[in-house]
Amino acid sequence: MRKLLLAASAAILVQFSVPAMAGENALRYASAGDIYGLDPQSTTDSFSINFLMHIYEPLVRYNKELKIEPALATSWEVVKPDVIRYTLRQGVKFHDGSDFTADDVVMSLMRATDAKSPIKGNLPALKSVEKIDDHTVELHLSGPTPLLNNYLTNIAIFDAQWLEKNNGVKPVNAELGEEGYTTTHANGTGPFKLESRRPDAQTVLIANEGWWGKPEHNLAKIVHTPISSDATRVAALLSGEVDIITPSPLQDAKRIAGSPGTKVLESPGLRTIMMNFNMRDKLADGNVEGNPFKDACSQGGLPGHQHGFGARQDHARQIPAIPAC
Repeated sequence: MRKLLLAASAAILVQFSVPAMAGENALRYASAGDIYGLDPQSTTDSFSINFLMHIYEPLVRYNKELKIEPALATSWEVVKPDVIRYTLRQGVKFHDGSDFTADDVVMSLMRATDAKSPIKGNLPALKSVEKIDDHTVELHLSGPTPLLNNYLTNIAIFDAQWLEKNNGVKPVNAELGEEGYTTTHANGTGPFKLESRRPDAQTVLIANEGWWGKPEHNLAKIVHTPISSDATRVAALLSGEVDIITPSPLQDAKRIAGSPGTKVLESPGLRTIMMNFNMRDKLADGNVEGNPFKDACSQGGLPGHQHGFGARQDHARQIPAIPAC
């Protein structure tokens, strides 16, 4: 089974077809939708960010045990409660051959927290970034931020000179339909490089032979194809057209698991989603007076239900019923 580092942000069923494309060490990967372009700072969409983090990298990342470990930063220390110093990895190259330095970190983090940036909320406490030398930066915060490294795992680092050269210093918001040079071009430090992209059709990545890290895969290429139809996506898997699909339709999981050469992988989610009743005096829409959620008796009680996002029974949470009066 070929390995691919694809992070998941919600509980999903992923299905593999074995073997993958013969003789090419390529993994053909199909999902329900396409990524929001090639700029990981242009969207809060988890799928897009996870995919693009094969091209780009953050200062720190999660390992397989979900512990924070060094990535483009090799170490960090608390200078003051609101000042954190990061020592940067030396010898790292961007895909175009440029050296990775502190200037790239300064511009990337300030770009991410620009007032126009759709991901500015991912670094809520960052006030400024100071370059100490070519391989040291200090992050100045509005106050103590215990989760700073967790926040930084989602912030991709760009080549500052590349951004300046291509008018990409200011962020774009892909979810509002905005586009820029970084929407259609990529230049990161990650384990894969962009080979080609046709929006809503196919994105091809190739292994970065000059990556600073140790690859945990044997892939030469990743071919991503968005297939919106569940039935078509499943058919592509069973016919051998693709090697992995996500998400897998729950209604087809048993059938696919029983098909020769396929394997179903199930994963619990990492995200907690809270759902609350609207407790204002009057609902914004609806065909009732006032707000019946404030008076369960008027509805004869609300039924309980189970919430699991496709997770196994033992991972689902039981939400109790609200009894009638």
